[in-house]
Amino acid sequence: MYGSEGAWGWQQPPDAALKIGTFILDIVNIHVNIIYMMREIIFYRTSTGYCPVEKFLDLLPSKHSKKVSWVLSLIEDLPTVPKQYFKKLVNTDDIWEIRVKSRGEAYRLLGFLDGSNLVVLDYAFQKKTQKTTQNAIKTAERRKRDYFKRRTGNE
Repeated sequence: MYGSEGAWGWQQPPDAALKIGTFILDIVNIHVNIIYMMREIIFYRTSTGYCPVEKFLDLLPSKHSKKVSWVLSLIEDLPTVPKQYFKKLVNTDDIWEIRVKSRGEAYRLLGFLDGSNLVVLDYAFQKKTQKTTQNAIKTAERRKRDYFKRRTGNE
């Protein structure tokens, strides 16, 4: 029996036990944050500063761009993102596809990972066919190569 009895009959721990409990919770919280570091999403820019994904998103109707923003926040915040929103494309140079449906329209944003937590989006389009076109994939792959070439200073 430690501490005083509370109004409901349970025993309240002394201050030292509360401090230890709080310390343990802090350690657990730090551990969880170390295990899962949130993803960050950035948009690819050409060497001249042009941002094709930003340009595409600026042209979307407001309700559609809000849905895209919502899906992007899911990808940044969830440790495991459902494949209906984020999946790796097969037979590509590690290109990932973000999938958005909004009011009967389908949008795709293509990109790649730079490390384990940085998602670089480099191509976006309104989906009109069943499969992602080879042209879209090749453009995303070309921009990926350009990104890494410029990032490492090998222009």
